[in-house]
Amino acid sequence: MENLETEQRRVRELGFQKLNELESAGKDVSVELLLKCLSNPYQYIRIRAIESVKDYEREDFTIIYGVALNDKCDSVVAEAAAALAKINSDKALEILTNAFFEGDIEPVCN
Repeated sequence: MENLETEQRRVRELGFQKLNELESAGKDVSVELLLKCLSNPYQYIRIRAIESVKDYEREDFTIIYGVALNDKCDSVVAEAAAALAKINSDKALEILTNAFFEGDIEPVCN
């Protein structure tokens, strides 16, 4: 049990370290760093990561946002969908459209 708690603490601390790097990098953040943050098991880190980059409209993030559409956290999915819509490229819109038609994303009606 103690080893598990130690490992969880290590993963959480590493996640926050990578998140701080991501937030400090601004628009120059690497694809690899974003992927590490969005792969973290702690949803808080994934949410903060996608919130930090969602407005950058970087085409090289398209596939990562597409993968994030499958996240178990609704906030991450919503931010990924919004980011893909902002990129507005053929590939981004194809990924977003496919996710809606496959039922991965539930449309929100106000």
